[in-house]
Amino acid sequence: MHTVGTTLISNGCAGGSIRNAFKYAITNGVTLLSNYAYTGSQTSCNTSKPIVSGFNISGCVNVPTYSEQSLRNAVHRTPVAVPMNGDAAGFIYYSYGQYDALDCDPTIINHVVTITGWST
Repeated sequence: MHTVGTTLISNGCAGGSIRNAFKYAITNGVTLLSNYAYTGSQTSCNTSKPIVSGFNISGCVNVPTYSEQSLRNAVHRTPVAVPMNGDAAGFIYYSYGQYDALDCDPTIINHVVTITGWST
């Protein structure tokens, strides 16, 4: 939420750019949830909100598109940001656990989630 709602470089309030969000986070750090909470609703960007860095990241890599094995390998090493279609009916009501949508159109990308684990 921090890089989406407070920085102009990520362009998060107008669709966003994962690459630019990571560039910002590498340079400036990422604040903690207690400093800039996720609201779960569309609001105005707040570029004037003071940000206190909670942790830093040193880099990022791209995972090849449609390579499940590459994604699985990456998730075993670190959390992975993944673009997806957030318009599917099941996603609107999603709150926890594994998400598997049959009605998801992969050609529509309008949301980013973080994968933190993998199970079969």
